Amino acid sequence: MEARVLTGNRFSRVLKSGGARPRFLRKAELEGQWVQTLPSLIRLPEPFPIFNADEDAVVTWGYPVHRSEGMIRLRTQMERQIGRELKYLQLERPDQDDRRKVVASREAVTASLEGAFLNAMLNDYGRSLVEVFIMSLSGDIQKLIGAVPRFLTKNPGGGLENNVAVRQLASMFGSQILKAAAQAGDRI
Repeated sequence: MEARVLTGNRFSRVLKSGGARPRFLRKAELEGQWVQTLPSLIRLPEPFPIFNADEDAVVTWGYPVHRSEGMIRLRTQMERQIGRELKYLQLERPDQDDRRKVVASREAVTASLEGAFLNAMLNDYGRSLVEVFIMSLSGDIQKLIGAVPRFLTKNPGGGLENNVAVRQLASMFGSQILKAAAQAGDRI
């Protein structure tokens, strides 16, 4: 089995390896200017080697995420939550019962997120699983929220603007993630 370990400027090596050309980077960025263009990239956890099917060669470097049944359920739960939130935001005069239902479903999503964070924390052993989970979760949320304008176009009502809805949903998920991570940390 080929053993390659990223050392030093790990992202430059990944970008120069040619394993997978990033879509939106210019040649200068691939050759090292990415540090100025994407200074926060250096904060990411070190990429893992991704092996071919025979596991005898590194195909590329990245962050492998297993889409377990639990992760699929969490994504479905977040997708349903977006639908509930949008319907609630479109109500002209929401009552206490409407509010109670939305809050209860938010708490259920937070509990699921807490379980996922707890799992990542307990199984980390220095492998940056929490960080990789957050990156994966962020990607899922971005895709789900990216569908909001289409949903609002198909389901107009309440005068809800796309930008307002997207900001409110992003804020809600951000709050849930912070709360879930803190609660999982408290349980450890």
